[in-house]
Amino acid sequence: MEVDSVKERKADEPLSIRITSGGKMKSWIEVVLKSLKENPEKPILLHTLPHATKRDAPEAATKVDPQKDKEIEDSEKATSTHQPSVSNIPRLASIVEIIKREYLKELPQSLVKSGLYQYNRLGVLEENESARDANQIQSEEERTNEILAALSGSNNNLKIQKTPYMQTMLSVKPQEGLDSTWTVQDPITHKLSRNARYRFKKREQKDEHGNENMETDGDV
Repeated sequence: MEVDSVKERKADEPLSIRITSGGKMKSWIEVVLKSLKENPEKPILLHTLPHATKRDAPEAATKVDPQKDKEIEDSEKATSTHQPSVSNIPRLASIVEIIKREYLKELPQSLVKSGLYQYNRLGVLEENESARDANQIQSEEERTNEILAALSGSNNNLKIQKTPYMQTMLSVKPQEGLDSTWTVQDPITHKLSRNARYRFKKREQKDEHGNENMETDGDV
C-alpha cells in the first residue's frame, strides 16, 4: 500500500486506506479505530481504487508490502472475471460494518451512543485515469497520436478501459461539501435498556455523592 509521510498530511483531510485481497482485515480495522479515537475530526476514506491511481487523500501506513500488493492485483486481473476494484467491494463493505460496530462498543458508557456517519460512492475510472505499470507508461505525444488516429478513423484499436470502484468515508461528524455522487447513511444509535439505564443513573448518583463527601471531608 502506498504511504505518504505524516508531514505531508493535512489535519482535516481523510486518512485513505486501500482495500485489497492481500491485506489483513484486522490491521485495517485497528488502524481506523485508532485514528478515530486519536483524531476524531479526521474522516476515514476506504476504497478499492487501482494500485497507482492518484487520490486526494494520503494512504495510511500498514504492514502491506506495496510490491506484493501490486503482484496480487496483477494476479487477480489475470485469473478473475472481475477487476480487483470490483471483487474487493464486498470485503470493503464487511470491514466498514465491523468498524462501525466496534466503534460503538469502544465509546464511553452513556444513555445514548451515536455511531459513525457513512458516505458511499460508486464510480468508474477510464483507462487514462487508471494505474499503469512503469514500462507501459505512454508519453503525452504517444497518447495524443493515438487519440488523433482514433478520431480520424485510421486506428480502430483504441479502447477505453473502464474500472468500477467503490469509496466509503466514515466520520464522527457530518461532512459538508460532498457532491451528489455520494450517498449518506446516518449514524447508528444505541440506547441502554430500561434496567441498564436505571443502573447507569444509580452509578452516576453514587459517584456524585462520593465526590460531595470528599469535598466535605476536605473542608473539615
